Amino acid sequence: MAHAVLRVRVSPKARDNDIAFDGNELQVRVQSVPVDGKANRDMLKYLAKRLRIAPSDVTILRGDSSRHKVVQIAELDLQEVMRRLGFGD
Repeated sequence: MAHAVLRVRVSPKARDNDIAFDGNELQVRVQSVPVDGKANRDMLKYLAKRLRIAPSDVTILRGDSSRHKVVQIAELDLQEVMRRLGFGD
């Protein structure tokens, strides 16, 4: 079973939800506040929506309480994840 593991930097309280890539990690901006895990949940849902996969296929492996996280994407390899986000070939 294919899966991708990504480094993600989450920026809560953003004007709009958005994803950028700086060459090392994804930068995910979410509108929600970092209270009671809401920003984490919204980041996972937003990634799933952009990747066109189920939210249950996106999980945080490390960094629950940090801006810098390690996220696993089930069912897709890294190349496909980057392609679907618009950062690949």
